[in-house]
Amino acid sequence: MNKTYTLKEIAQELGVSRATIDRVIHKRGDIGEETTKRVLEFLDQVGYVPNKVGRNLAKRTEKHIRVLFHDEDNPFYQDVRAGAEAAGEDVRDFGYFVHLHSVRRNPKEQLELFRRLVAEGGADAVALSPFDPESFRHAVAEAADRRVPLVLFNNDIPDSGRLLYVGANYRQSGRLAGEVLAKHVQEGEVAVLSRYSDYWHNRDRIAGFRETLEGYSGIRIAEERPECKDRESAYACLKQLLEARPELRGCFAADNDEGIIDGLCRAVRESGRKDFCLITLDLNEECRRGLKEGVITATIGQDPFAQGYYAVKLLYRLLSDNKLPKRRECYTKLEVIYRENLDNAANNAILIQAD
Repeated sequence: MNKTYTLKEIAQELGVSRATIDRVIHKRGDIGEETTKRVLEFLDQVGYVPNKVGRNLAKRTEKHIRVLFHDEDNPFYQDVRAGAEAAGEDVRDFGYFVHLHSVRRNPKEQLELFRRLVAEGGADAVALSPFDPESFRHAVAEAADRRVPLVLFNNDIPDSGRLLYVGANYRQSGRLAGEVLAKHVQEGEVAVLSRYSDYWHNRDRIAGFRETLEGYSGIRIAEERPECKDRESAYACLKQLLEARPELRGCFAADNDEGIIDGLCRAVRESGRKDFCLITLDLNEECRRGLKEGVITATIGQDPFAQGYYAVKLLYRLLSDNKLPKRRECYTKLEVIYRENLDNAANNAILIQAD
């Protein structure tokens, strides 16, 4: 057939709704096998191409989305990468290509790369997780001046000119950690251990944790230690606390570094404290091991897969349809993961506040 069919005309020909055709094309909803077969056969017969694909093919245009992140050895960012790659697969057939750029904990190198991509016109849109957010503030404003659509994920820079933030609500993740710890400890002294107390997301997490525990008169934060920089310093810090404070009942580790988690778990194991409540963040191999052994009570998942996935998909939606969510802070789900639901904990990419 030489005729070009619209979705409406196909629906009329088959005697079904446009919504049914759309659900068959995008494999959404519960459509009967017979109807699905009729629709697919007709689409194949008339050579139907979905509008966005057809529009891009007709224009011979390509769009390039750059995703910049750091610390690729961190399992968190490996999941971010997987999410961005999955979104890239979703949009490739529409003429949108996703390019991933990672640097190893080098804020200067990441900043130079970001500025170069923006200045040279190598990006139609950018998704960025800045290693040192404040050092990017001016560069983000420059990108906004150049009208380069920019989504920040995992690390935000409020009031910087970025379009959207995709990631965890860090204050809420701290509150959730506080609730979980309080239910297990009930009364006594607890500690907060972190690596970067001056980073805004750690400040927000710890502030949320404090806010929750203020509602529990029997629980007191006895120590806040921001010096857990690596595996050995984390081990030494908690080991010293457990020896000096036998009444210490629990600890919130406000960092998801795998080495730090390993050090904390080692200190708890050596203490022999079966009643000690250790709350961590996200899922890496050390968290999984600690949960299975009962050394970690629970971990707060922040869905890194969704952060990578939606950072790309929201930029695609903007470039293809000029649409943005009503809210500019798009929070991914928070999940309390115990040993009992560890096997079912999955990156299912749920976005809480993006419309």
